[in-house]
Amino acid sequence: ISGPVPAGVWRLKAGGMAARIFGGTSPRVESGNGQADCSIEGSLESLVRLALGAGPVGAWLGGRVALHGNPLKALALLKVLRR
Repeated sequence: ISGPVPAGVWRLKAGGMAARIFGGTSPRVESGNGQADCSIEGSLESLVRLALGAGPVGAWLGGRVALHGNPLKALALLKVLRR
């Protein structure tokens, strides 16, 4: 992850794997499940497409990714991942 990451904790789940992204002044990524402000779930292919520039809102509305918790916070992270 490059650039500023909003404060918060996100959980990404894809292909049987889970990771949490901790934002703020010292962003980091940890493997595994745990508490998070929101969760983004989808196939590994869908999440890679988002990281490569696919529109996050279209992926959400089209059912390729599921957002749980605060959807605005989830969309903010998806925008950061596209950088």
